[in-house]
Amino acid sequence: MIKKDSPFCSSVSCSDKLLLISLIGIFKGIISDLIELEFIGLDYLILPQDKFERNKVAITRCFDKRLNLKNIDLCQLIRVLKAPNSISCNYYELLKDKKLGILEIDRKKIKRANELSIICIPEFNQLEIVNKGVKNGHNFKSVIKTTNGISILSKYSMMMKRIQLEPQLILNYHIENYYKGKLPNNCYFEERSKFKSILGEWPQDIADYVDIHTNKKSTK
Repeated sequence: MIKKDSPFCSSVSCSDKLLLISLIGIFKGIISDLIELEFIGLDYLILPQDKFERNKVAITRCFDKRLNLKNIDLCQLIRVLKAPNSISCNYYELLKDKKLGILEIDRKKIKRANELSIICIPEFNQLEIVNKGVKNGHNFKSVIKTTNGISILSKYSMMMKRIQLEPQLILNYHIENYYKGKLPNNCYFEERSKFKSILGEWPQDIADYVDIHTNKKSTK
């Protein structure tokens, strides 16, 4: 998703990095073993309508003309989709509140990039506002203790969803936490290393332990 206050870039390198980073996200941890398709693409590229109108030619060049889709049945050329009215109304209310200065934003940091992120899933009519990694209005420390306010895109949420799909996962892999659950998945580490090398040097990640049973979190 491209934020309203972010500059739009449709260069070849930027569009390629967008696709590569999304692919790394798809192979994220325990969910990567669910992927069976040989071809992986983006379902949505979300950006403000005015930026799309001003950059139609560039978007078409990057995401249509450069892709060879002749032998891929599941893909289609880029097309404009409208979000459900309920999501659109909530989104524009947020933009209005931001302009009025009544969102929970530190006014001393107003010149910095907006820390609020919008997670929009049209198929499920779902809209979530995330602030510093947790749902807006929640405190990070309280989330660690109670798990209330955890984002649907958090590692813990994805892990629990994966276990719902296959309850035997804990028994099969003796999973105690998120990090240990990733260890048996060699495919994940191989793909992550490959695409990180393509994107260039990244800082070393800190091992993230999310305990599955007690809902506590600690870092190594």
